[in-house]
Amino acid sequence: MRMFKILDFIQINNYSAYRKYSLTFLKKELALIKWNPDSITKLHDHQGKKCSFFILDGPIKEYFYQKNNTNCETLVKHHESFSKGYIDDSMGLHQILNEDNCHKYSLHYYR
Repeated sequence: MRMFKILDFIQINNYSAYRKYSLTFLKKELALIKWNPDSITKLHDHQGKKCSFFILDGPIKEYFYQKNNTNCETLVKHHESFSKGYIDDSMGLHQILNEDNCHKYSLHYYR
């Protein structure tokens, strides 16, 4: 089993919204995510995992959607540098947006 992996995720028109550098151990994952300028992720859940995250370089915007409400935005959070957040599937789906024209960074812990 590889313990370290570098992945490009969310291919949109041959452009990746972010690059993820992760360390996986005993079904847990620690990941540094580099958010590309002017990018947004697809609407997604976390496949049963709990995710705590820490914004190293913000701001980053997060859109929440309830699973039973098709594409109906329920909440927007603005995460500044050095702020923390949390998401799991019971909270619904979400998207992450970097509106700036420079890279942003966050640290994620999946369990």
